[in-house]
Amino acid sequence: CVILLLKPLAIFNLAFLLSVLSTLGILTVALPVNEFINENKIIKSKIVSNTALSVIITLSAVIFTLPVTIPTFGYISNMSIATNLLVGLPVTAAIYLSLAGLVLPPFADALFFVANLIVKYVNFVINYFGSSPFAVTNLPDWAIILAIIAIFLIIYGLLACTKQNNVVKLKRILNKKILEGGGKRKWQSLMKK
Repeated sequence: CVILLLKPLAIFNLAFLLSVLSTLGILTVALPVNEFINENKIIKSKIVSNTALSVIITLSAVIFTLPVTIPTFGYISNMSIATNLLVGLPVTAAIYLSLAGLVLPPFADALFFVANLIVKYVNFVINYFGSSPFAVTNLPDWAIILAIIAIFLIIYGLLACTKQNNVVKLKRILNKKILEGGGKRKWQSLMKK
């Protein structure tokens, strides 16, 4: 919002649109799905849970940016999930090492050297997967309609699940009140509403 207030024409900037849409996808899909998985303890292993979260985040960002990437590029990446899984932690490590190098001047050379090696690895992974013959899928222009429909269906499905989840939680709370006593009249009045 601040960017648009200062520069209203940023709405036409490709980088701005991709950033906003991918963030929107992560906030509206990936985080609620991850929260649901964690609350219900669907995945017990921390490693599998983090891997699933990375995949969900990538898919959310890719799907929500389709209305911009399809008309702009005419294709989508088939390798984004694989590359994100391979470079997610190394990129984070490179950032922390670089920041540590700025804060700790005596160790700066060593920290920057290791960060540089990590960045070379990241570039290698991106170039390797990006240059593979099956790296992208070309899409026709009309695929944008399917992308927009898919986004609305995903949001609708999540809202429906949230509503159902809230109803289940409310029933549990009311049943607990009834078992504790004195909640029968309240239950009947709430059920009428």
